[in-house]
Amino acid sequence: MTCERRTANTIRVSRINAKTEARGWIYAWVRPNPAKRRALEPQPWGCILDSGVANTIATCISALAACVSTYLAARAIRDSKEARQAEFDSARPYFTFTNFGLRRPTIAKVLSSETEMLDPRVARIEGLIANDGRRSASNVSGAILILPIKKDADAGTFAIGIADDMAPKSEWHIGTAHLDLLPSDFAGHEISRPYQDPGFFVMICVRYEDPLTSKKYVQNSFMRWLGISDGVISGNLLSASPEEKTMLLERYSMFLRPYLDSKPRPGTRRRAA
Repeated sequence: MTCERRTANTIRVSRINAKTEARGWIYAWVRPNPAKRRALEPQPWGCILDSGVANTIATCISALAACVSTYLAARAIRDSKEARQAEFDSARPYFTFTNFGLRRPTIAKVLSSETEMLDPRVARIEGLIANDGRRSASNVSGAILILPIKKDADAGTFAIGIADDMAPKSEWHIGTAHLDLLPSDFAGHEISRPYQDPGFFVMICVRYEDPLTSKKYVQNSFMRWLGISDGVISGNLLSASPEEKTMLLERYSMFLRPYLDSKPRPGTRRRAA
């Protein structure tokens, strides 16, 4: 009887110990210790990354920011330099051509009561060149070229030699020698119909130098004299059209070549092609 009680008690104790152990396992699974809980909880990104990788990323970001700052600073310096250069270049000497026309001399009057008359036989091409830049121009020279429309007429050259410096906003009067408007054998009133002349083209070439930069420049202007129509002599010079300018550059290519660059060359004469 005593052995049976002991056995029953032993079984009861074993059951109690088993329940207690099971409860302990369940409690440990449901409520882990703080160290295990921290291991199971999601951790911040910075804690997962290795410290060496984090330092490398930080260094790359700093280097990228430095590169961007350097580029922006260099770009600002370049833009400022370009703006100053553009302002400096815009102040260079620059020439304009104004008031060009055909000027005819007057015929001497015998009596003071006579009406003043213009000589129909000769005339001069005259006008003004002006330095419209903000700096002086040095070694100014050039020529006025007469480019006939008639194929049997001679092209002519009249040199311009100023040589002195031209201050900003200053003007210089230039002109040709007398040009024959009528042929030497002109019959005058004996001809049966009014005299006609198709006129000619005028090219004005000016070379000069910027004394601050030592750069040489050349400027050209093409104009046309309308000639004589029904015995009436035109006194105006009109700007040549782009088509007329192209035609002149092709027809007088050899004759105009020395006047199309900034290096002065001796003038030449030739017959129109």
